[in-house]
Amino acid sequence: MFKDERGVLSGPMAAALQQEFGVPTKISPDDMLMNALVWVFKGDVETAFRNYIEDGRRNALMVKEAVEQYAPRGKPKRPHVLDFASGYGRVGRHIPVVAPRWRYTAMDIHRQAVTFNKDELGLQTILSHQEPDQIRIGPRFHAIFALSFFSHVRKEHFVPWLEALHRMLLPGGVLIFTTHGPESHATALPQVTMDEDGYGMLEESEQHDLSKDYYIHAVTYQPFVLKAIAATAGLRLIGLREKAWWGHQDMYAVRNIAPAREVETKRIIASGLRQVRTEVKETARGALQTIKRAVRRRPG
Repeated sequence: MFKDERGVLSGPMAAALQQEFGVPTKISPDDMLMNALVWVFKGDVETAFRNYIEDGRRNALMVKEAVEQYAPRGKPKRPHVLDFASGYGRVGRHIPVVAPRWRYTAMDIHRQAVTFNKDELGLQTILSHQEPDQIRIGPRFHAIFALSFFSHVRKEHFVPWLEALHRMLLPGGVLIFTTHGPESHATALPQVTMDEDGYGMLEESEQHDLSKDYYIHAVTYQPFVLKAIAATAGLRLIGLREKAWWGHQDMYAVRNIAPAREVETKRIIASGLRQVRTEVKETARGALQTIKRAVRRRPG
């Protein structure tokens, strides 16, 4: 992690940015995104700091526009919105300013981020889990946005994560997420080799504390993503924008057309019926064999 040796993050610039954007400007020393920006800007902490706050506002406005465009039918006055994989509040700190009516919640895998967002930024928070089937939370949401999360998901985890987020949506709710698409592949990750399904990955990450068994750089072309959405019962594609985020990531919007619990119940019932049919067939087959043996033994 970089060291703020000149005190830029706590000096006059921090106060100026806070006045300009009307948000807390404190940066966690554990924030790997800020660390990555300092690296991108070749050690220029001032430029990285302004980009962190300024681009956070830009993304918050884009999220607001997308949620309002694809809002659940009826457009609730105070929608409950989840920022999944929120990090240390680069976007979340702006939401109370740009969307004051929202009931906003930040969710992240890093316990330090959850604590920082709650204690320093005053945000409602939930701790995530690296295993999608281990996420068990009470609240359900009108909208969930996951910026640059599926751009780091392994192939075998893509549908399970769609299913996990689906379970957190209210009926009619919308999930908005971004991916590394063809433009990302061409401009940011040209070394990635794509497979026949339209998926490719690079086993590297700026999140050094997360296992590469779960978090890598992924490139996903539209056929792969659309197939994954189709494989997630209860979700329907309602929007797709190419290169919508940061000039290269694609954005997808999907609606919850069937509550996840209802879908799961139907799956359980269908599975149970298949099991019953199999057992009935085996029982009938066994009975028929018994009858045939009895007939053959019967004196002529």
